Amino acid sequence: MEQLELSYFAQAGSIFNSYYEIPFYHLIIEIALVILIIKILMSKSTGSPGEESPLTEKEMDKLIAEWQPEPLVPAGSADADVDVPVVQGKVGKFVMIDGKECLNMATMNFLGMIGNTDIE
Repeated sequence: MEQLELSYFAQAGSIFNSYYEIPFYHLIIEIALVILIIKILMSKSTGSPGEESPLTEKEMDKLIAEWQPEPLVPAGSADADVDVPVVQGKVGKFVMIDGKECLNMATMNFLGMIGNTDIE
């Protein structure tokens, strides 16, 4: 038992003696980091971003007076003549749009039921 106690104190002594073997700047950096951690742990938290103080009536009135709504649609778009393509004929793998035959990529025909006369 006595030998165990001596080996423990010998280890503890070697830990404390190891500070004499490391470079001095290493010790300074460790002390600075420990002080920083203690400061962070002891400092008062500022709160979360959702905990702002409520606006006064004067501040709300000022913000409302300064607010300018943005248009949802750009100006002049209502006057523009939009050419809407028209699908003609029966819907299938190919459709006729304004007289041109086009591949139909707009329907969900993953089961292949469009154009099946048994289902229609």
